[in-house]
Amino acid sequence: MEISGGPAAIRETPNRRRVLAVLASFVLALLIGTASPASAHATLLFASPSADGGVATSPSDLVLTFDSPVTLQAQALRASGPSGSAVHLGTPTLSTDRRTMQAALSAPIGIGVYTVTWQVTASDGDAVTGTYRFAVGPAAAGLSSSPRTVQAPGALSTGIARWLLFAALAAIVGSAVTPRLAARARVSIRTSRRYDQAVAAAALTGMLAALWLLAIQLGGGSALHGAAHMGSSAFASRPAAIVTVEAAAFAVVALAALLRRRMPTAKQTAEAASEHTSLAGLTRQAWALIPLAVIVGAESVRAHPHEYGSFLGAATTFVHLASVALWLGALAYAVAFAITGRPDTKAVRRLWRAYARMAAVLLATVLVSGVTAALIVVPLSDLLGTGYGQLLLVKVGLVAVAAGLAATARWRLHTKRLVLPSARAEAAVLAVVLAASATLTALAPPKTGTGDLAVPPPASGPVESLGARTGQVGIDVQASDGLLVVYLTAPGADETGAADQGSPEGGAAAAVVNAGPSTSYKLAVVAADPSGNTRKLPLHGCGSGCYVTPMAWAKGDSILTLTAGADTWTGGRTTVAVSWPPTPGDTALSKLTAALANTPHMTVIEQVSSDTTASPTAPRTLDLSGPYFLNAEPYGSGKAPQATSIPGPGDSSTLLLGYPAEHITARLVLDAQGHLVRETLTDPDHVTVRTFEYPET
Repeated sequence: MEISGGPAAIRETPNRRRVLAVLASFVLALLIGTASPASAHATLLFASPSADGGVATSPSDLVLTFDSPVTLQAQALRASGPSGSAVHLGTPTLSTDRRTMQAALSAPIGIGVYTVTWQVTASDGDAVTGTYRFAVGPAAAGLSSSPRTVQAPGALSTGIARWLLFAALAAIVGSAVTPRLAARARVSIRTSRRYDQAVAAAALTGMLAALWLLAIQLGGGSALHGAAHMGSSAFASRPAAIVTVEAAAFAVVALAALLRRRMPTAKQTAEAASEHTSLAGLTRQAWALIPLAVIVGAESVRAHPHEYGSFLGAATTFVHLASVALWLGALAYAVAFAITGRPDTKAVRRLWRAYARMAAVLLATVLVSGVTAALIVVPLSDLLGTGYGQLLLVKVGLVAVAAGLAATARWRLHTKRLVLPSARAEAAVLAVVLAASATLTALAPPKTGTGDLAVPPPASGPVESLGARTGQVGIDVQASDGLLVVYLTAPGADETGAADQGSPEGGAAAAVVNAGPSTSYKLAVVAADPSGNTRKLPLHGCGSGCYVTPMAWAKGDSILTLTAGADTWTGGRTTVAVSWPPTPGDTALSKLTAALANTPHMTVIEQVSSDTTASPTAPRTLDLSGPYFLNAEPYGSGKAPQATSIPGPGDSSTLLLGYPAEHITARLVLDAQGHLVRETLTDPDHVTVRTFEYPET
C-alpha cells in the first residue's frame, strides 16, 4: 500500500453500517455458541492411568486388570474426552491369563478429563460393566495452599507459535484499517501488488503458526509427533478444532490476497484509484474482516478468561486481543508511512494525528479489558506469588511503557518534532507485549484451591481406604499424604452428574454435588486430631458425589465426623478413624489369602444392611471353606489397588483395602495368629459385617 498526500473523501453509508452490524452479530454468535457400579463377579483391580487419578502427558494405551479371567465383548472398552467426543482406541487384547485388557490410543490425547467405560464377560458367564475417569495434565493438579503455575508440555514452542499467530493477525488487521485511517487524514492510498504480497505473507505465516500449534496439541507437546496424526485428528478435541478453524481463516485471507495480486494490472489500477471513494471497495474491505473476526473469536473461546469466566471472559479477551492487534498493526503501517513519506511532511503529520486519536481510544480499551481479563483469571493475592501473575504484571508494565511512548509521540507531533523515534520504540514494546500474551497462553493460571476440581488429585504414598454407611448413603473415605477424598453414593444415583456448589449446612465446611437430574449430595466433615482439637474442613467438589480437601495428618488417630445426605435418600452422621501413618499392606494381604486358601472349614456370621437407620436384619450363619469364601471376595486374588496395615493391640492388626474404581472398601481385623476375625465390607449399596470362627485344633 502506498500513501500520498492528496485529498480523499470517504463517506459513511448505510450499507457499510449494515455490513459492520452483520460482522458484530457474527462475532457475538461465535462467542455464545461456543454407568453403574461393576458386578462383584469380576472386580477391576488396577487401571493405568489409575481410576480417578491423573498423568502429566498423554498415555500410549489403557490397561485394565481384573481379579479373575474375563472374555471380551464387542464394546469391551470405550473412552470419551472432555467434550464427550470419542477417543479412538485400537482393538482391545487380553493377556495370556485373560486377566489384563489393553488397548492402544490411536493418537495422543490432550489435557482434560476422560471417561473410560469397560464391559466384559466374567468367568461365570455374567456380563460386567463399569466406568471410571482419569485426567491428563493440570486438570488433576492437587489443591495447594501456595498456588503455583503449572507449565504444560511444549510450552516454549507453543509460546513462539502463538506469538507468530498474533503478529500475523496484527499485520493483517493493520492492513485492513489503514485505508480508513488514511481517509480520516485526507491522505489518498493506492493498493499495489507489493502490499497484497505482504498481506498474503502475513496470512501464510499465521496459517503455518496455527498448524504448528495443532501439531503440538496432537503430539502432546511434540510437534513432530503430532504432525503424523494431523489429518485424522484435526477435530478430535475442542482445542484442536479451534486451531484448525484459525488456520482455515488465515488461509482464506492469504488466498484472497494472492488472487487480488494476480488480477490484471489495468483492472487493479482502476480499483486502486477508486477504492477510497467507492462504496463497493469499502463493503469488500468490511466483509474481509470476517476471517479476522473468526480468528480473534476462536482465540477468545480458547483463552484462560473464557475457561474461568465463560461469556464475559471470552468477550473481554475478544476486545483485548482485537485492540492490541489493531494498535500494533496500525502503528506499524504508520511507522512505515513515516519512513517512506518523509518528503510530504504534511501528509505524515495528518496520518499521525489520525492514528494518535485512534491510539488513545485503543489504549483505554486495552487497559480496561486487560485488567478485567486478569482479574477473572488471577486473584489479586496471586499476582506477586506466582510466575503467571508476575508475567502478567510485566505485561501491564509494558503496556504502560507503550502508553508513555505514545504520549511522547503525540507531544512531538504537537511541537512539530520528529515522531519516528518514539513510534519505533512504541512498536517494539507492543511486539514484546504480544510475546508476553503468547507466553501467558502457554502457562496454566495458578490454582487457588477455592474451586471445584474435575477429578480428585492423585494420591501420594499409601492410601488408607475406609468405608461407612449412614442411612442409605454409602461413604468411601480415602486418606493419603496431605489429602482427604470422600465419595458419597446413593442407590441408583447417576454418577456422571456435574458438581454444583450450594449453601449447605455447615457453611464453608459443606458442599453440594448434583449427581444427576433428581439427586444431589450433601456432606460436612469435622476432624478431630489426636490431641482433640477439632475443626470443620473446607470441602471442594471433585465430581459427582466426590469431595476433596487438603489434610495434614498428625501421627496417631484422627476422628472424622461425617454428616452426609442425598436428595431422596436417608442420610445421617457417622465417624471413621484415620490412623497415621499407615504402612503398605500388600504382604499382609498375600499372607491372609494364602492362609484362608488353606482353611478347610470356618463359620461365618454375616449381617447385611442397606439402611443403617432401619431395624437391623437378623444375622445368618454360614459354614464355609476358606477357598469358597475367597472366591466371592474382591480380595480373593490376594491383591488390592489400595492396601494398608494398621497395628493393633498386642500382635493384632487391621488391613484396610480399597477398590476406588467401584467404591468398595474392606476393613479386615486379624488376631495375633493372623486369622481373620472380623470383616466390614462396604459397597455403594450395602454394608456387610462378618465375624469368623475357626474349629479348635
